[in-house]
Amino acid sequence: MACHAFRVALRPQVLTSAEPNLDSPWDALEICKAVVLGEALAFPLRDVPLLTDSEEEHARQSDNEVLREYCATKRARLAARRAYIRDGREWSDEDVAAAVVRVEAAVQQRLWLGGLDATIADRAYARALRDAQRVANDAAVSRYGQKAAKELRNRAGLPLLTVCCGRKFRPLPEDVLRKHAPDLVEHYGDNIVSLGYGDGCWKITCDTTEPRPPKKYCKRCRGKAGIAMSAGLAKNARKRLRDARRPRKLNRR
Repeated sequence: MACHAFRVALRPQVLTSAEPNLDSPWDALEICKAVVLGEALAFPLRDVPLLTDSEEEHARQSDNEVLREYCATKRARLAARRAYIRDGREWSDEDVAAAVVRVEAAVQQRLWLGGLDATIADRAYARALRDAQRVANDAAVSRYGQKAAKELRNRAGLPLLTVCCGRKFRPLPEDVLRKHAPDLVEHYGDNIVSLGYGDGCWKITCDTTEPRPPKKYCKRCRGKAGIAMSAGLAKNARKRLRDARRPRKLNRR
């Protein structure tokens, strides 16, 4: 049974200073998010321009309103991108390490209150806990690497727990989508289907002891998760899609 503590959201504390309160898991999570987003946007391939400098100058002076709007939008996006990168890199390695430990400690506190093998009924809350772990892990990896990230997370207490949330998306064969949801083939050519909050069993489980990101599945669900369509959870993805497009009729008295 899910513990009442799972329904207690992480709320930001009122501060009297502009400095972040690293004792607050909320503020610590925001630091981790900024680091992850900044590093993702700083990926070198994102620097490839859509127009050369001479082409952009020509478009800016053009009478074509669409081209001028494109240039203005591009400049705004580049400015926002630079701001996100700057926000992520303004935090020192010490700040990031402290934030990672604080976030993981807050998650572990709530998971241990529920207890190993307990099922979290509120799936949105369970996914929020698992996502907080992932963001903290990714922030640490971007600064220190995966091995050091695991060591930082371990400071929150051993053994680490996580939630069996599973995958949020599943690839399905094109023939399955054409039969049950042709609109998804039209709009999403990669045939990715959303599974809501995930296809896990929502039980609290022991996290991996290896230097890896938090586990997606518990041992039982991992054994039947698979990637091929013959695997149990992949077949469930197909069933979810079919049921969503053909809901059962309610019995009318």
